[in-house]
Amino acid sequence: MGVTSQQKMQDVKIITEDLAVLPFTDEVALKASQIYHSLRSKNQMIEFRDIFIAAT
Repeated sequence: MGVTSQQKMQDVKIITEDLAVLPFTDEVALKASQIYHSLRSKNQMIEFRDIFIAAT
């Protein structure tokens, strides 16, 4: 939600330093579109960022 002090910045760095960043590939985009259309057809939409996470 944002870093408001140097200590919090250090905390964020410690928490995230070992995380792998997964790429948003064409395959992920295709899967996201499939999830989107499936949810939309059932009237069960969720936030698009959550769809991207699910697809990844």
